[in-house]
Amino acid sequence: MPEVFAAIPRQYRRYGMPRAEFQLFLREQQPIDFAFVQTGMTYWHPGVREVIEDLRTLAPRAKIILGGVYATLCPAHARGLGVDLIIEGQELTPLGHYLGLDPNENRLPFWDLYPNINTGDSKLADGCPFRCTYCSVPQVYPKFHGRSIDRALAELEFLIELGAEHVAFYDDALLYRTGEMLMPFLRESLRRRLRVNFHTPNALNARFINPALARLMIDAGFKTFYLGFERSAYA
Repeated sequence: MPEVFAAIPRQYRRYGMPRAEFQLFLREQQPIDFAFVQTGMTYWHPGVREVIEDLRTLAPRAKIILGGVYATLCPAHARGLGVDLIIEGQELTPLGHYLGLDPNENRLPFWDLYPNINTGDSKLADGCPFRCTYCSVPQVYPKFHGRSIDRALAELEFLIELGAEHVAFYDDALLYRTGEMLMPFLRESLRRRLRVNFHTPNALNARFINPALARLMIDAGFKTFYLGFERSAYA
């Protein structure tokens, strides 16, 4: 356990596969020219350090590119891990310049690289219209903006073709402006008979739920409705 967490009376564990298994994976993937490391919560950085250490040991010629939440919120700290490039936020131009490529942001994710897939994820918008002081989302996604509904539907079709039965929405404000995003998406998915089980691990704003929206969500296949705790006092 890292010393900074020693006084917290909770078990400390890290996510992911056992380190020896990851090292075996790296040995089987040689040669490696570039390694793209995605990061999540800032306090998970010890796991990121392990990944980088193993890459430097087992793929010393690989260029390591770090992106994601931790890399965006703590870029100076992340540089101390000895990576070759850090991508902050959503701007991919520096990555394209570094690789000598023109990123194709219209291509669907490489879900087909998984040998078997039962679960996928989707987003209809980036960011959040609210500015909760405890939340890092406004720093990672400075502006709230919707994604292409047609692209989201194409990705859903792709996941279903690959065998996915569950799709989790990773939106931070899935029920905001539903008339522009979620409701058209669900109506079209019903029209196309795109049947999966939808889930809401990032929680929903209870204030935006009404009977018509709830019925549409159930009809479209929502199986979990996690509600976010927003406040306990009312004026």
